Amino acid sequence: MNNKLLELLYRSFDGDLTQEENNLLEKALQESFKLREEMTKMILLRTHVSGSAAKSFKPFFAERVANRMKEIANSNPQQEFLGSLSYVFRRVAIGAAIVFTLLFSANLIEGKFHSFEKNVTSSEMSLDDVLATTFTPSLEDIL
Repeated sequence: MNNKLLELLYRSFDGDLTQEENNLLEKALQESFKLREEMTKMILLRTHVSGSAAKSFKPFFAERVANRMKEIANSNPQQEFLGSLSYVFRRVAIGAAIVFTLLFSANLIEGKFHSFEKNVTSSEMSLDDVLATTFTPSLEDIL
């Protein structure tokens, strides 16, 4: 399969072939398995691209993009940043509130919920007890 035949094949999809070129391509397609395989690939690719292109953009896409670019050009970068930060913070805060509620509920259901005083207070050790505890390192502890 040579480049001239490939070029004819690609041009044939747009219908720009003369009768002589069309006959040459037909003969080459009958003789070459690789050329037929390339034609099948191109048909599948063109079908896929033409089917997906119409669905990918909603009406007035170009106008919406142009208007958004104008808004960004006329806006204050700090306000845009703060707006984006606020948007992200709201999403994270909502997610964190949901996680907190789920964990709190799970602890209540399992009975593992402790009082606030129990969680923040320490044991009955006094400052003198802590200071009286001594640590005498031995040579083995250091090494």
